[in-house]
Amino acid sequence: LDKLRREGAFCDVAIECTDGEVLNAHAAVLAVASGKFRQRLEKEGATRGNFAQPTKVAIGAASDVASAALDFVYVGAASVRQRALPGLVQVANRWGLTALQDVLVPSLLDSLTPEITAGLFALGEPFGEKLGSAARQFALSNFAACAETEAFARWKAPFLEHILRSDDVVLVNEEEALTLLARWCSSGDGRDVDISALSAIRFPLLSLATLDALATLEAPAGTFCAAVAQCASAAREAHQGVDQAGGLRVRRSYIGWWAGVGCAARGGSVLIGRGAEGNAGKETLRPRAVRFHEGTLLVLDSKQDPGRVLQWFLRARSGRSVAGLGSDLGGEGGEVEDLADVCSGPPGDDAFYVLDRDAARVLRVRSGESEVVASGRFRLERPCAVAVGANGAVYVLDTGGARVVRLAAGR
Repeated sequence: LDKLRREGAFCDVAIECTDGEVLNAHAAVLAVASGKFRQRLEKEGATRGNFAQPTKVAIGAASDVASAALDFVYVGAASVRQRALPGLVQVANRWGLTALQDVLVPSLLDSLTPEITAGLFALGEPFGEKLGSAARQFALSNFAACAETEAFARWKAPFLEHILRSDDVVLVNEEEALTLLARWCSSGDGRDVDISALSAIRFPLLSLATLDALATLEAPAGTFCAAVAQCASAAREAHQGVDQAGGLRVRRSYIGWWAGVGCAARGGSVLIGRGAEGNAGKETLRPRAVRFHEGTLLVLDSKQDPGRVLQWFLRARSGRSVAGLGSDLGGEGGEVEDLADVCSGPPGDDAFYVLDRDAARVLRVRSGESEVVASGRFRLERPCAVAVGANGAVYVLDTGGARVVRLAAGR
C-alpha cells in the first residue's frame, strides 16, 4: 500500500498542506487509522473511491509534517526534523491518530528541548495532560532558552502571562523577564498595544537604576513603552524603605531583594539566610542593617520584635544574638524595646553601638555588657540611625526633631 501511495496508484484522497503541497493517500487506509478521518471522508462522499477526482482533505499542517504522519499510518515509522515534532503532535491529536500519539508522547517526554517546547506552546491548543505538564515544567526551568527560538514569537499572550506570573520560572533577574516580554511584543503586529502580559512583571524587583531609566521613557499613551514607564515610576516607592519591601513576592530563582539593588545582585556567596550552606541557610531574616565589626558581621534582624543583633563570624555556619531577642546582654540596656540601627565603635575600640528607637536611647555594648550613652542629657524623637566617628563621638539621626544629635566622645 505504501508503494502504491508513493506511486500515486489507486489514490482517492488528496491531502492538502498549508504550504501548498498535495499528498496522495487511500481513503480505506485513512479510515482504518482514524475515526475522525473516516467521519470526514464519509461526509465528503469518499466511500466509493474516485481515482479520477480524489477527495480533498485539508490536514492543517505543512507537507513535511503531513508526510511524516502518512508514513506512520502506512508503515508504522516516520522520520521528521526536530522542529517539526510539535506539528506532528498537533496532527496526531487533531485527527485522532492514537497509535502515533502513543509513540510520540513517551519519546518527547524524554527529549524535550527549548525548540520542541516552544513549538508545542506556539500551537495554542491542548496536547495531553502528561506531555502538557512536562512541557510547562520545562518552559519554567528553561524560559530564556525557549524565548530564543523562532516559535516563541507565536506564543499566545495568556500562556506567556501564565509563565511570567509563576514563582517557579527560572530567570537571572526581573530585568531579564521584562527584556524577554519586550522581545515578544516587538515580534508581532499589534502587540505594542497589548499590554495585558505586562501585569506579570514584578516591577519592584527591578533595580532602582533600571526603574529610574525606564520611568523616563517617552511614548504615545496606551503603548507598551508608555505602560512600562508608568509601572516603573510607581515601583520606585518600594526602594524607599525596608518596610515597603516586606510584602514583595520574590521568585524562587532569585537570591533575594535589597533596596536599590532589587533582585539584580549576582556573584559572591550567601552567608546567612536562604541559599547559604548548613545551619546558616535555615535562618529566616528580615535584615535592617549589616555592619562590619572586629572581623565579624553585625546583622540587625527586625523579623520579630523587638529585633536582635546577630554577630556572625565570616565563613561560620551559625551566628549568635548579642543584643535584643535571644541574647544574654547584661547591664543598663539588657531589655530593649525596638532596635533600629547598629554600628561599630571607632578603630581600636571593641565596642559596638545599638540604637533603641522606642526607648529613644543609644547603647554601648562591650563584652556582653551594655550601658546607656548620655542617659537623661538629651531627648530623641523617632531616632532612626546611629554612627560613631573616629574620635568616639556618637551621631544620631533624629527624624522627629529634624536634626542630627552629636555626643562628644559618647558622653
